[in-house]
Amino acid sequence: MLGPEMTHTGKVYLVGAGPGDVGLVTVKGRDLLAACDLIVYDNLVNSSLLAFAGVGCELVDVGKIPGRHTLDQAEINQILVEQARSGKTIVRLKGGDPFVFGRCGEEMTALDAAGVSYELVPGVTAALGCAAYAGIPLTHRDYGSSISFLTGHEDVEKEALRIDFGKFAAAGGTLCVYMGMGKLEEIVEKLIAGGLSGDKPSAIVSNGTLPTQRKVVGPLGELVDLARSEGLESPAVIFVGNAVGLAGKNQWFEERPLFGRRFVVTRPQGQSSRLKGMLENLGAEVLELPLIRILPSEDRNLVTEAFAGIATYEWIVFTSANGAREFFRLFFKAFEDIRSFGPMRVACVGEATAAIARSYNLQVELVPLVSTAEDLARSLIATESLDSANVLVVTGNRNREVLVELLETVGRAIVDTLPVYGTDFADVVEAPDLPDFLCRGADAVIFNSSSAALSYVEQEEDLELEDGAMEPLLCSMGPQTSETLRENGLKVGIEARTPSLEADPLRLAKIDSLGFDFFQLHFPSSADPERVCQWSEIVGAERLWLAPKTPPSEPFPKQFLPFGDTFLQDTYSPDKFGGTGEVSDWQSFEILQSRFPFKKWVLAGGLAPENIFDALSATSANHIDLNRGIESEPGIKDQKKMEKAFSILHEQL
Repeated sequence: MLGPEMTHTGKVYLVGAGPGDVGLVTVKGRDLLAACDLIVYDNLVNSSLLAFAGVGCELVDVGKIPGRHTLDQAEINQILVEQARSGKTIVRLKGGDPFVFGRCGEEMTALDAAGVSYELVPGVTAALGCAAYAGIPLTHRDYGSSISFLTGHEDVEKEALRIDFGKFAAAGGTLCVYMGMGKLEEIVEKLIAGGLSGDKPSAIVSNGTLPTQRKVVGPLGELVDLARSEGLESPAVIFVGNAVGLAGKNQWFEERPLFGRRFVVTRPQGQSSRLKGMLENLGAEVLELPLIRILPSEDRNLVTEAFAGIATYEWIVFTSANGAREFFRLFFKAFEDIRSFGPMRVACVGEATAAIARSYNLQVELVPLVSTAEDLARSLIATESLDSANVLVVTGNRNREVLVELLETVGRAIVDTLPVYGTDFADVVEAPDLPDFLCRGADAVIFNSSSAALSYVEQEEDLELEDGAMEPLLCSMGPQTSETLRENGLKVGIEARTPSLEADPLRLAKIDSLGFDFFQLHFPSSADPERVCQWSEIVGAERLWLAPKTPPSEPFPKQFLPFGDTFLQDTYSPDKFGGTGEVSDWQSFEILQSRFPFKKWVLAGGLAPENIFDALSATSANHIDLNRGIESEPGIKDQKKMEKAFSILHEQL
């Protein structure tokens, strides 16, 4: 859109960011973010959108919150004009739609007056986005055929003079009030005084379209009390009208399996998007606290020697995605054509690493089922191709030596290592999400490497939570990371079965969707301890109750228990439950029930199932007996029965 005497030096794009969910920004808006020189953004803009900014793009926060204005509107207008005149392409990023209470009209007028070129890119306005994500219809041909957008941010008396609430009530449309939480009580009073009934259906949606979304639905006359009891705060949209009463029972957004949970990811800056995206798609709120940073760290002599003899290697082994990325960066500085890669066979530690090699149309011949150095070495040795073979292992500065040792000693390979990157601790104080984490905590912190775990320990003082913050569970993506955490006195809450980023968030989501508090797995006394604990971890156990009829053939080692507390009941140590003499199934249950809430329990043992099942039925705990329906067939061993119970669990998931 061009006004009179527009200049052609720079340009401003007035872009709507949508109501919060990153996925609701338009394709054009996202493309502009990647191409512009400067982004001037508001407080209500989801900060994740800034990750789409191109390299070298400047970010300017001009956000306003009640009681604090970073810059006034005249100063914002001046920034847009001056930066455009200097030749820059600017995105003015606004929450929702720029023309709906976004002061876009004022900025457009200032640009017109200054002769600056601009374009408008609309966005999903908050009322529409919040209503959709809360399942609230705004129109219905039988109950309301009009929508009114109001702002409660200005003086209520001023708004009352402009709008005839009596006519609005007669029209039967839907009222959407932006920025009204600070004057909610006054707004409700004015609406009722204007002719709306106190029974008129109404709702408030706070933090709409975000994982922190909360809502209340009820009569207009009770809306203030409902909002107060639920602790709803800005930003929020208030909805009033007959159509609001048709709000659906299917809470599609809030019923996602990880909705309401907070996770912290610790990967290096710019490398959390895949895991973060998966968690967010399942409903979780994700904070980013990068604990390590990846730095190019090549030895020029080693790189020169490796590339000079690249045609002599029979295998190239990539031990991480970071190593693969950095290797190919160096490769294409030395060679112009992928054909110079030669006849090497390619092995990668995991699928994420393999995807990088495949992106250059290289065939990846080997990826182990379990993404560890040991499994990668065993898989390579199993090919029987290593004896006297030249192997190039691409590594970082903190890689474990076990891979090279196994290839040399067991596989009898001739191994050269090529370190191409370094891992260093990142300063967590610089993470934008740190204040939020310190204030509110999280459900879990996910560690993808031992380096991240060591950085967490090193910066423990900077990560000390405030009073009242949620203490997070520590989740490890593999045994080496778990070992590092335990060596430093930290408790591992969950250890992933594989270092795959995809499997565990999905598995946790499936478990949560079941809604069970108590799982009964009747293991035999001879059951493998590691197997018991593995399956207890699969169901997300926070407590394990071991109750064998006879003492187990070997103790259950603590390193196999990746959850909170373990209770061992046996007739030889009844004092562990505070009693004397033999402890019955029912007594044990009563003691545990009185001491600890049922949340993700697993009962593993030979207790009489009917006693516990009946006892659980008398409580409010959701429970499932995975052994019910398994027939006692002649000749079936306990271990087989246990495996069948596991298959039932998989069917439930």
